[in-house]
Amino acid sequence: MKGALRVVRDNNGHTPYDLAEELNSRKLSKEIKESLTSDTACNCLMLKNTLKKSEKSFDMPFAFLFFYNLIFVILFLFLFPRWVNQWSVYIITSFGIITLLFWFST
Repeated sequence: MKGALRVVRDNNGHTPYDLAEELNSRKLSKEIKESLTSDTACNCLMLKNTLKKSEKSFDMPFAFLFFYNLIFVILFLFLFPRWVNQWSVYIITSFGIITLLFWFST
């Protein structure tokens, strides 16, 4: 849908909006017609939802936790022992913990 012409016609002269009216599912028909008619204030950002079905997956949260914790493992093993200012270590660690608390609360 993104980047496609909305005014294109098929061999019978129907537009995508006309074809959306012929769908059996009312909900899907309504969603497609709304997507085809409404323009956003800034179309270049493409902020509309896609019509592709998405399913919940835990891959992204696990990847985030893995890489986030990997960063702190590297910090604690290699960088923090060499730092002169101990207060900066405490501040970075506390902000990391606060970030995880906010992340788990959402």
